[in-house]
Amino acid sequence: MSRIKALRLVSNADLDAYEAEQKARLELTTRYDIALQLGDELDLRRVEALIATHDYTHGTQLLTELTAA
Repeated sequence: MSRIKALRLVSNADLDAYEAEQKARLELTTRYDIALQLGDELDLRRVEALIATHDYTHGTQLLTELTAA
């Protein structure tokens, strides 16, 4: 495999990973906002647990960003 083709594959994989991360953040943020607006404490705790798992797995601080706002 040529070096240029290998670089393209890495770049495509990186782009796919970035897009998946952004999609997950958007979905979690949306679920959090909906639960917050509805005042559904149980669903809010569930979404917070999902976000905490996502943060731990991906090394992000989404839960901190959402709860600080």
